[in-house]
Amino acid sequence: EVTFALATEMLLLSDAALTEADARTRVVHAWNSGAAHQEFHAMLARQGGRWSASVERYAGCPVVDVVSEHAGWVADINARDVAIAAMEAGAGRMREDDMIDHAAGVVILAPTGTKVELGMVVARAYASTQSKAESLGAQLRTMIQTVTAPVEREPPRILDIWRD
Repeated sequence: EVTFALATEMLLLSDAALTEADARTRVVHAWNSGAAHQEFHAMLARQGGRWSASVERYAGCPVVDVVSEHAGWVADINARDVAIAAMEAGAGRMREDDMIDHAAGVVILAPTGTKVELGMVVARAYASTQSKAESLGAQLRTMIQTVTAPVEREPPRILDIWRD
């Protein structure tokens, strides 16, 4: 939501002829068409990055699927605890001199409010070793809470945009 709002504002600043609705439509189209993804890869290449080499390097790293233990709806995901668990797995630093494990990370596939079935993959834990991936996956299982009744999504994060 925030990324879409920022991209919309950037388009409005770059082209005074656009309306907010037109800018938002362009952002959604760039995302859905894959143009934004292609431009991201082009930006990486211009800076000397090699996406395909990175994908190859980490493709064999351990991945643990976190599955829903109940059918229902995702009611809560403790984002702070997820971030701390990912950091402890190597995805971030506690101190400036800590090493980052570029294989470590978390992908949440079922955000709050998502209807899930028993055994559905709701998240993935990535790490450089199987034991780290399994540990991170076990922690994630405790951080993604499901309930039997539908839940309302949180209100929008952006309440207002101030323009001159």
